[in-house]
Amino acid sequence: MADGRSPEPEASREAVGGPAAPGPSSVLLCTEGTYPYVGGGVSTWCDILCRELEEVRFTTFALTGQPEVRLRYELPANAREVLHVP
Repeated sequence: MADGRSPEPEASREAVGGPAAPGPSSVLLCTEGTYPYVGGGVSTWCDILCRELEEVRFTTFALTGQPEVRLRYELPANAREVLHVP
């Protein structure tokens, strides 16, 4: 370059890590004292999220304060698994 600076390297146009892999995405949804065992605002938001993103597979990691709990929400088909940790 005329001003003495080195030319900047050409930026890559691909996303970091290359193109996205085909197929559905998987998400680990971590909750504490809420979805899917307790009703309320956060639980309702989690339920809507799972239902609206039908193309995403969800696994829920649910931390609770009790060893015995009952589901408060009917899980959608894309909610593959609930891992309950008391």
